[in-house]
Amino acid sequence: MDTGCPCAREPHLTSWAVLWLAALAIVVGHRVVWHSNKWATPWTPEQMPALAGAGMAAAVAFTWPLANLAAHGSQTALVIQRLILTLTVPPLVLVSVLMGMSGDRRPRSGGSP
Repeated sequence: MDTGCPCAREPHLTSWAVLWLAALAIVVGHRVVWHSNKWATPWTPEQMPALAGAGMAAAVAFTWPLANLAAHGSQTALVIQRLILTLTVPPLVLVSVLMGMSGDRRPRSGGSP
């Protein structure tokens, strides 16, 4: 595999591993909070597509061809990559994680608050 050419296809296994681990950490963290806190709210139908969209946007930014072009001298690709990583991924992750905090704050099971 020729790594000198920006168009050479690379698997970016490290990037994929980090993306999968981040998604797994978010899902497991939500499950832990859901089972340990009676005030926790379930994920709404709007949160799951936001998390999936954040993962897809991060995958586009971190993998072939955008990552290769950004790493091998294309200033335009570098700017596009950074715009995706700063303007798309964080808001989608925040929406997917924090949106339930503004909803109904009653406990899930019966009892006094």
